[in-house]
Amino acid sequence: MRIGTYNSTLSLQLSQTTRAISRALERLSTGSRVPRIADDPIAYSLGQNLRTKVTGLQIGIRNLNDSKSKMSVIESSLQAQIDIAQKMREIALQGANETLSQETREQLRQEVQALMIEFQKITTESDFNGDPLLNGPARNMTASRVFYQKTGTRRYEYDKLLNT
Repeated sequence: MRIGTYNSTLSLQLSQTTRAISRALERLSTGSRVPRIADDPIAYSLGQNLRTKVTGLQIGIRNLNDSKSKMSVIESSLQAQIDIAQKMREIALQGANETLSQETREQLRQEVQALMIEFQKITTESDFNGDPLLNGPARNMTASRVFYQKTGTRRYEYDKLLNT
């Protein structure tokens, strides 16, 4: 009788040990202390909540990085437009010189027109993942409101350069 009891005790211990090893391997393979809800419902619930928060934070970080990239594209586009506007101002100041010939003024006007086309192109073609950034084409852009120079009582306006 003792032999049968011994065998059943060993069998019971062996199955308990096998289950414990199986659970330990499952925890190791999943990287979780509580891989199943049956092991510890409260710890499992807390673990799931933490995983959810971590996933949400990872998505938030990814969104912030996308926003940073978008702002970088906007900044580059606006800097290019600022450079063009400064060049147009320089040309307007150069054109305000009354000693320039009609031919030189025409060349300056053509250069300004080319710069305005480039400015417009940056405005319409700047996008991020297909989303327009600078809100489409610039409309009603008048140069006289932008560029002028005062010398004494005379006022040289940018339009004077364009209309001559």
